[in-house]
Amino acid sequence: MANIAEAVSSFVLGLLVCLLGIPLYYKKVKPNHFYGMTFKGTVSEKEWYAINHYGGKKLIQYGMILFPTGLIPLLTPTFHPVVSLLWAFFCGAMILIPCVQTLLRYYR
Repeated sequence: MANIAEAVSSFVLGLLVCLLGIPLYYKKVKPNHFYGMTFKGTVSEKEWYAINHYGGKKLIQYGMILFPTGLIPLLTPTFHPVVSLLWAFFCGAMILIPCVQTLLRYYR
């Protein structure tokens, strides 16, 4: 049970990513430069809501993947430091992947 930090980080990050995606999915966030998927160039308000609806959906999906993976560290023996580093990379990827997917969809 020495993997509590990895488990808690997965649970908290998964929950946080889901919670950040919900207002974007329901188009409750007005266009701004602080919260939401913003890209360089002129984007109309309609495009902004469409991009952030898609981005919010992806954040919710990946957050729902990340949240239950917090059980894995609890069910395994103590992680080697390299495995802990890979776990941190996995958690970071679960946050970056939906952002990259949204960016690629925007530039199509």
